[in-house]
Amino acid sequence: MATIYSSSDYNDGKISAQGNYEARIENNIFISTVTGPLNTEGIIALGKVRHACLSELNGRDTIAAIVTYRNSMMMSPQALAIYTKSLQQDLTETKADYVIAYVVPDHIEGRAIMLPILEAIFLKANLTWQSFEKIADAETWINAAIKAT
Repeated sequence: MATIYSSSDYNDGKISAQGNYEARIENNIFISTVTGPLNTEGIIALGKVRHACLSELNGRDTIAAIVTYRNSMMMSPQALAIYTKSLQQDLTETKADYVIAYVVPDHIEGRAIMLPILEAIFLKANLTWQSFEKIADAETWINAAIKAT
C-alpha cells in the first residue's frame, strides 16, 4: 500500500495551515489532491509534502503527476511565490522531465484566475502540462504522455 503524505504532518508554523494537500505514488505516478484555498503556511507544507513524496521517484528520467483540486485554487501572491520557488527546487533536485495533469472541475473557485498563472509557471519551467475537468481524461492523457517519453 502506498504511503500517503499529508500537509497536516508538515505544518510546523506558528500559524495553522489553511487547506490540505495529500500525495502518494501509485503505479509510478505522483498522485495528489489539493483542497484549497491554501494560505502561505499551507503552501509551505505542500512543498514539504511534494518533496518527501518525490523522493520515492528519485533517479527516474520522467516523473508523471496527476494533481486534483477540490474547493478552491486560490492563493495569495506571496503563497504563489513560495509555491514557485519550492517547485523550482524540486525540479532542480530531481533532474527529471515532468508530465503533469491538473484536474480542475469547472466549479472550482479561482479556476479562471489560477490556471493561466500556473500554466505560465509550468511553461517557463519547460514542463509538459495540461488541465482537465475529469480525472478519466487526465489519466488517459498522462498514460499517453508516459508512453511518448
